[in-house]
Amino acid sequence: MKGILILTVSLLSSLVSCKSSFFDGINRPKLYELLDEEVGDMFITMPDEDVEKLKAAANVGFSVDDNFSNEVSMMELMAAEEPDYNAIFELFKPSAIEDFKTKDASMVFKINGEEQKFSKVTFSIGGNSGSGYAKFGYNIKIRNNKKDLYGCTQFRVRGDPSDPSMIRNKLTTDIVNRMGIPTSYA
Repeated sequence: MKGILILTVSLLSSLVSCKSSFFDGINRPKLYELLDEEVGDMFITMPDEDVEKLKAAANVGFSVDDNFSNEVSMMELMAAEEPDYNAIFELFKPSAIEDFKTKDASMVFKINGEEQKFSKVTFSIGGNSGSGYAKFGYNIKIRNNKKDLYGCTQFRVRGDPSDPSMIRNKLTTDIVNRMGIPTSYA
């Protein structure tokens, strides 16, 4: 028990010392300084016809090649002495995602009780490598030259599978669980 306590205290103290010196000497936009302590809310508004176009562009999913439409063929490929992984990969490939982009969007950002509004915003589906994920990535650009969001004008919002913070959360939870401290599972 003493060993776990000593390990826990040393781990926590090293995390605190790492956090305090991690960003020393780095000039970050004010937005990221705020987001270190609080979670901001970003609201995007666009015309209804653009919302329908976005839904149509994003609602493509995966297609299965007609030559391998049954599961038996897939199992035969996988059970072969030397599986042809390229053929297996080709069975399930993301359908072509239509490009979606609108310049008719607006954005409201709220953090710490403050609200900032932007009327000229470009909103688009972003990221080719994430096209197979259940959650798409989005690109957001503030087009007002005189106004920015705490030093930032462009944002790339990505779904969980490609988000490094999800990986950090998972690793941290696993480490804490191995130490015998109960946590929710990531």
